[in-house]
Amino acid sequence: MTVQYCKAIGAKVYGTAGSESKVEYALSIGVERVSSSRNADKFKEDMRDLEGKVDIVINSLIEDFIPNSLNLLKKGGCFVELGKRGIWTEEEMKEKRPDIKYKCVAVDVMMEEDPAWFGGMLTRIKELVEEGKIESLPLKVFDMRGSDENGIDAFRYMQRAQHIGKVIIKIPTPFKYLELDTENHKSDVFGPEKVGNNHEYGIHVITGGLGGIGKIIIKWMLEEGVRKIAILSRSANNDSLRDIPEIKDYLNTDVVQIECIKCDVSILPQVENAFREIFTKFGETNQIHGIFHAAGILMDGAIASQTMEMMESVYAPKVYGAWNLHECCEKFELNKNLKHFVMFSSVASLLGNFGQTNYSAANSCLDSLVEYRRNKGMCGTSIQWGPWIEQGMAANLKQHLEKVGM
Repeated sequence: MTVQYCKAIGAKVYGTAGSESKVEYALSIGVERVSSSRNADKFKEDMRDLEGKVDIVINSLIEDFIPNSLNLLKKGGCFVELGKRGIWTEEEMKEKRPDIKYKCVAVDVMMEEDPAWFGGMLTRIKELVEEGKIESLPLKVFDMRGSDENGIDAFRYMQRAQHIGKVIIKIPTPFKYLELDTENHKSDVFGPEKVGNNHEYGIHVITGGLGGIGKIIIKWMLEEGVRKIAILSRSANNDSLRDIPEIKDYLNTDVVQIECIKCDVSILPQVENAFREIFTKFGETNQIHGIFHAAGILMDGAIASQTMEMMESVYAPKVYGAWNLHECCEKFELNKNLKHFVMFSSVASLLGNFGQTNYSAANSCLDSLVEYRRNKGMCGTSIQWGPWIEQGMAANLKQHLEKVGM
């Protein structure tokens, strides 16, 4: 990335590399000359004709490479140190080359101390990528569950220090395997402009689908290839889908079908009627492949201030809703084709949280329901989520980062 940035602003670039393949790659992206990053004497000899002619040195090497690189700098040049070990102090640098500027760059520290600078740099890089002046790095992709190359092989590959660019471990989608185009650095995630017949045909049901988390689930499903989604919500109507920027573009295709069904999931007859409506609208009775239960509300307060009404308000959508979904799976014989029965629980059910006794208890019920289903041979997963960036304190953190320039 550094080479591409320097080339984009018109600089001539000279560099080092540790293997023949890396030398070849560096030359292919425009480096004028490449020497060894393993042998300081060879580096000194290869770069001898550049002594006193270089404007900037960007260094991450140690020992003799530092003085050898300093010899290349012209008077008034700049030495940028990216390394963390074996680096020179400002006093050592002043003693050797008092005429140059010396900058130690620790990005991990600078992004905390000066987030506005860091955010600005990311923005400039983004603009260069959009303008086509910088390309993404080479990718070496390993399939987590691959038979030839898997996740363990990825770490072994990195240990050999022969990789160029980034090593990627591909996690399979729960709906369908998506191929990663390593040549063009793109995945075949299904965007609004790329919908077709190569997708997951089953129906997926989401409760609380019009809430903040629900919208994220819908967008994720669409990107993963799901094309039939039923949203159960107390305030559901299909017109409201057009107001959701994350998904409205998908609605302009003939392949995607999203139906909003008005339903209070805490009331069993309403849930039963909702499933009957799903069967009617989608024209299929046994093709529900996934149920994702994300409905829920917060009614926080210290134990002393909790009332039965507050407890009931929290339990109704989460606990009663989850059990009603389970009951409908039994009643309509959905379990034989069901692949995903996912409960959106919370880490509060495991660790607790101040003022959220009712919420913690309700989520524990979701965990127990999944355990019950699995003991009966039915599918079930309960995810004890931490904070979501779209809600609560995490949302405030996002706003804070934006204010300071990130």
